[in-house]
Amino acid sequence: MTKNKIPQNIYNLLILLPYLWLVTGLFLYKDSDKGMVIMMAVAVIASIATQGLKVAKENIANSKMLWLIFAITLYAIFSYFYHGLSSREIRAFIALSVFLPFFPKDLLTKRLLIILTIIGSFVSFMSAFYYSSIIDLNRAHWPINAIPFATIVATLSLLSLNLRLIANSKPQKNLLLISFLFSIIALVLSQTRGVWIAFSISILVNIVLIVRSSKIKYDYKKILATLTLLLITIMLCYPKIEQRFQETQYDINRVSKGQMTGSIGLRLQMLAVTPDMVKGDLLLGTGNKQLEKLNRLYSEGKVPLYLYRYGPPHYHNQYADKLIKNGVIGLTLFILLLTLPLIEAKYITANNKRITTCIILLFSISALTDAPFNHGQSIFIFVLIIYALNNKPPSCTNEKVISEK
Repeated sequence: MTKNKIPQNIYNLLILLPYLWLVTGLFLYKDSDKGMVIMMAVAVIASIATQGLKVAKENIANSKMLWLIFAITLYAIFSYFYHGLSSREIRAFIALSVFLPFFPKDLLTKRLLIILTIIGSFVSFMSAFYYSSIIDLNRAHWPINAIPFATIVATLSLLSLNLRLIANSKPQKNLLLISFLFSIIALVLSQTRGVWIAFSISILVNIVLIVRSSKIKYDYKKILATLTLLLITIMLCYPKIEQRFQETQYDINRVSKGQMTGSIGLRLQMLAVTPDMVKGDLLLGTGNKQLEKLNRLYSEGKVPLYLYRYGPPHYHNQYADKLIKNGVIGLTLFILLLTLPLIEAKYITANNKRITTCIILLFSISALTDAPFNHGQSIFIFVLIIYALNNKPPSCTNEKVISEK
């Protein structure tokens, strides 16, 4: 190995720190999204040290998604000073606006993405198993909120399934199968019903897209073996699934009797007050003053007592939450974040297009029952993976990132 190659490998590792942190550090402690900011700062310095502004100029000139991230960040900064905004959200988008221009498009190779997916699935599984089964800690007290945790592991599961189709070796395929099963177990242990539904729909769509692809050869024995392992995995997790099913059934029965104080009832109340919440603030939203408006509406008899006492920090529906807090402009930018990668996907490989479609579907449906994009961790997993897939696809490059010696 030449002397000048050693520093470059180290620099490459430093530039990839945000992706390494994405599948490890984000699971470890409460403010792990702040740790991501540090990783991105180190990565930007390493990129500038080796390639100057060349990478940034190319990315800015060629990536529409990058321009959208800039627009979202600028509006977030405006909202922060105008009427307040979540510090986690604005921190995440500022960090992405700085990091993504300097990230070399061809650095995240297919092989490396496979390695990261396997690591992430293993770490998330161990984390979920430790907190839920070993120390029996309620998910409300996990280091990472259950919603971003669930969206991350669901994304890793989709990656595992699709990367297995293009893996080059049997060990890779076997590890990705284990990764797929581990991430599903972690998802079940998170007990997030909304993400369960979103993932179930996404995985079904994913399978349909795979079946429709004429380029994929099927080994029905392996498919049967995979389905058997999946069934066994679900059976092992059945107690957790049954518990949440019974809780959901109980909630639905309460709603049918007019008792709206449960989880589902509260969500329905939040949706019901949305039209009144956006009146007079339709364009820019209410920002952090939304609770003041909610209290005022309560005094006018337009908000139920239990919802008033609950004082929701968000409205358990990303679309309603964006409209209330950030107005039509914020909601439009959010919808563009979900749709622009699909429009741009026509320029990438079939496998990357399929992954992009299913991840966006996952987050779009999850956003109907919660607000995943209010969490820095969810923003990071979505943007970093979608951006990587929609630039130079990892499946189209085989460059070595870190020396194997």
